[in-house]
Amino acid sequence: MRKSQLTTKKSEYLILFDRTKLTQGHQNRHRNARHFYSKSLAKVPFRCFIRYKISGSLARYRITIIGMISALVSLAYLQRTRTYRRTDQKRVSELVKTILRHLVQQKRVHSKDPGRIQSSSVGISQLRDVILQDEFNPTQRHRLWSGVQKIVEGNSNIRARQMEFQGEIMRVWEWVGSISDVETGPSNRPVFM
Repeated sequence: MRKSQLTTKKSEYLILFDRTKLTQGHQNRHRNARHFYSKSLAKVPFRCFIRYKISGSLARYRITIIGMISALVSLAYLQRTRTYRRTDQKRVSELVKTILRHLVQQKRVHSKDPGRIQSSSVGISQLRDVILQDEFNPTQRHRLWSGVQKIVEGNSNIRARQMEFQGEIMRVWEWVGSISDVETGPSNRPVFM
């Protein structure tokens, strides 16, 4: 068989993907393109047959396939969100414990040497910058801090108020509970002067 005969045979059995246009043995001359259609799949090359079957299956089950893909994407998104939320909650509880220790330590140092330490209060913005110094993502930082602030200000041992410090008015937290109730580290170093 010559090469030109092989080319002709392959082009005679080309199948388009649209099943409605599949007609027996007629040549499409409307678009100056040379496409041949065949209703009989017996003489079609294997690759064309596979394409035809796959496209037909995709067309038939497209709603089911789209539904399954969207369900899987939704489940993956929900699982990811749930994991992030759990991680954030753990981190917020650790940060709250750290902040309470800092506030108790500040109160302890102030009560021992009130002349050296001006106040037992700690500025919230300063405390936030110290506690979250290793968090660089501003969105994550804000989300963590809003969770911490909500818990700390709900604690009855904390007094939140406005205070003037070195000519600047700022919001501060102060430990008003008993110092002996909270376990702190051995250090007598103040958190902020």
